Amino acid sequence: MPYLKPQENGNKTGVRWIAVIGKDGLGLLASAMPDMEASVHHYTAEDFTLAAHEHELIPRDETILNLDCRQNGLGSASCGPGPLPEYLLLPCRVNFAVRLKPCSRA
Repeated sequence: MPYLKPQENGNKTGVRWIAVIGKDGLGLLASAMPDMEASVHHYTAEDFTLAAHEHELIPRDETILNLDCRQNGLGSASCGPGPLPEYLLLPCRVNFAVRLKPCSRA
């Protein structure tokens, strides 16, 4: 179901690796230590932010791969509770590594 106002979506957690492969069979493999969060779209985060309605989103030819160490839990207290304490991201030092490698379907 589409959102009333376009917003980022589809974030996957606990991702150890992700491969994005084009129609030509060529792609990019991303792996993380210890793990990461990832989403893939034909829109940038800025595209979602600037669009007030779904029809204002114009898919890009490029595939946008978002890789994050972590994302804060959902909830802003604007129309319900804020994030539960266990899902809050607090400032701290982290060690996070991502390896990017070209890959192919073959």
